[in-house]
Amino acid sequence: MIVRLEADTVTGEDALALLDVEVLHARARAAARASDWDAQWRAMIDYAGRKGWLSAGGRTVQAHIEPVG
Repeated sequence: MIVRLEADTVTGEDALALLDVEVLHARARAAARASDWDAQWRAMIDYAGRKGWLSAGGRTVQAHIEPVG
């Protein structure tokens, strides 16, 4: 499963989803076209870690949810 919604974080302006980093990586890598994709991925995950958006073990990353429409 790529997304796990936390019950207390799915409403309001600060709605968050927890994305499985391994699944997200696999799906994004399959669609990647940039020759430096792996470096870009690592930079993005490192940035998320510095911002506190990764779980303690690095298994999930927070994603902001915005309403459509």
